[in-house]
Amino acid sequence: MDDLGEERGRELIEQAIWEYGTRIGRSTRARVLALGLEPTMENLGRGSDLSPLGFEHAMVDVDGESKVQMHGCAMADVWREYGEEELGGLYCLVDPAKTQAYDPEWTMVHTKRIPVGDECCETAVRPVTGGADEPDAE
Repeated sequence: MDDLGEERGRELIEQAIWEYGTRIGRSTRARVLALGLEPTMENLGRGSDLSPLGFEHAMVDVDGESKVQMHGCAMADVWREYGEEELGGLYCLVDPAKTQAYDPEWTMVHTKRIPVGDECCETAVRPVTGGADEPDAE
């Protein structure tokens, strides 16, 4: 951001995070297929694991929709320490990118995010309604 300016720096960060997430999604899909499973949303978790990142997570039902709530985010703690919650929060783009790379018919949306002041991060997997590079969001 210092070298490129805010707008171009933000653009480049978003592109890099989207590409990183896409690589994770493709790798996850390959692991699911290698297990002899169909690459469905139900099998997404079998090809990846959040626990090595230190997330405590739980499935919850919110207004009839199944969501994952994650409490505590080491990354958000660092962003907060540097006063960069908004910029650091761009990392959250990794979730829709990896989900859409795993299965282009679906995306992951954040309904709550610690970097913007929510008490937890909360995500839901939903059908894609926009273009492949335009994640749905609330």
